[in-house]
Amino acid sequence: LNFRSSRDVWGYFSVGAAGGLHEFADSQFGHVFAWGETREDARRSMVLALKELSIRGDFRTTVEYLIKMFETPAFLQSKVDTEWLDGLIARHVQAERPDTMVAVICGAMHIADLEITKRVGEYIHSLSRGQVLGADQVCQSSDVEFIYDDVKYAVQVYRVRPDAYVLMANDSFVEGDLRRLADGGCLIRFNGHSYFTYLKEEVGRYRLTVSGRTCVLDKDNDPTLLRSTSAGKLLKYVVDDGQHVHAGQAYAEIEVMKMVMSLSSPAAGKLHHRKVGGAILESGDIISTIELDD
Repeated sequence: LNFRSSRDVWGYFSVGAAGGLHEFADSQFGHVFAWGETREDARRSMVLALKELSIRGDFRTTVEYLIKMFETPAFLQSKVDTEWLDGLIARHVQAERPDTMVAVICGAMHIADLEITKRVGEYIHSLSRGQVLGADQVCQSSDVEFIYDDVKYAVQVYRVRPDAYVLMANDSFVEGDLRRLADGGCLIRFNGHSYFTYLKEEVGRYRLTVSGRTCVLDKDNDPTLLRSTSAGKLLKYVVDDGQHVHAGQAYAEIEVMKMVMSLSSPAAGKLHHRKVGGAILESGDIISTIELDD
């Protein structure tokens, strides 16, 4: 976590000096306050502070959504109430996402760099133990596939220098540079523009942040396996074992950081339980399987 207090903005967080949440922290693990001579001054200070706030972890935060909310016309005119907030939720208002092609190029390059770097590291480790692996173990290319906005992308990525890549797809190509940062992110440059990227691999997807804007790159997954999206506790199933479940229907409830979350089935079919109520879950654990209707 990286946050700087100033004369007009201050905050506190339930995070230890070495990282990690305090053991008694709940879902509101941080609070930020802003002050100004006018409401507009305080709002501007808050938005600027949130844009500079950097949080890296295993969970998502509301920072990007709050920035968008604070810049809506209704909030600027101070015409807000709980009904207005419920309206935003009902309309599925989301935080701004990066440009599609920027997300695809940055995501493919970042994923490929991690895969190629891992292969090279394993090869060097084997040499240090006196083992010589095949040349394919140090292959400087990677075939990256993911789904973004219901479109599947297949990109061939080639590393031509330690910090340079060529990406090819659909008879077109783009060249780019990638430099790794000390905090685990990357600085990616292509077509005359630079982007800071952070990638987090989750269950069935990658969470990619490009210059402060987050998007999700889905993997090709087996729809018959229903997994836990995060670590927590299985409270109960809301659909009985062997019963039919519809696409989008909630089938179980889990507890995560004192919050109850519903898990929904991605497809229709017959549900089969694989855990019992009260089971402790790790991210990616199989909770149920499903016999698909189609």
